[in-house]
Amino acid sequence: MDQKPILPTAALPIDRLLEGGLHTGEVTTVFGEAATGKSTLAYQSLINVAKMEHSTIYIDTEHKFNTRRIAQIDDKTDVSDFIALFQPETFTQQIQYLKNLKALLNERPFKLLIIDTISNLYRLESCSIEKSIALRRLLEQHLARIYCETRRYSLFTLILSQVRSFKGKTTPIGEDCLYAYSRKLVELRKGLINNKRFAILRKGRSNMIDESLPYVITEKGFSSINEIRLLSF
Repeated sequence: MDQKPILPTAALPIDRLLEGGLHTGEVTTVFGEAATGKSTLAYQSLINVAKMEHSTIYIDTEHKFNTRRIAQIDDKTDVSDFIALFQPETFTQQIQYLKNLKALLNERPFKLLIIDTISNLYRLESCSIEKSIALRRLLEQHLARIYCETRRYSLFTLILSQVRSFKGKTTPIGEDCLYAYSRKLVELRKGLINNKRFAILRKGRSNMIDESLPYVITEKGFSSINEIRLLSF
């Protein structure tokens, strides 16, 4: 069997958990609290694709797309010619962009789809039980479409998700839906000391489930602890 093409994110601890990076035709979800590096991971993936002269569809639901941070990570790669940036105002609008995916792909051959984050507008609009139930159905339909379109067009798809905490347990918003439609899930978790964080595989190859790799966030993005030690000498 031929191995599927792989797109490294350039965040080494994440790529190790993902067996090399994002895989074509598969949805990969990364979730975590604020300041665990979700957007940094997205930027590194975007930069890496631009270096290959491929284009990215970037859906920024939080309206925090940061060109300065991108330049800080890599000031030699201009991503502006390799990105279609969309900033929906509502969850319905977020869904609509995916319905227009075929038209976008007819304009140019996009390789990477990033949604940062899939849960932001969904969370903001879940203000009542009745609306929450209806939105949950929409979220499931949205993820099903992402899954199908990712496979149909052989995209590399990276979904980022916020989390909620309940009884001391942190889970991604829309947990059941994300687990159903994502081939791999990685949790980013804050450590207690030295700015250390941990990437933990929550869904993927069975013998790697719950494998944890420490990392830190630097000006240049994700770095493994071993890389930091080497740089310090």
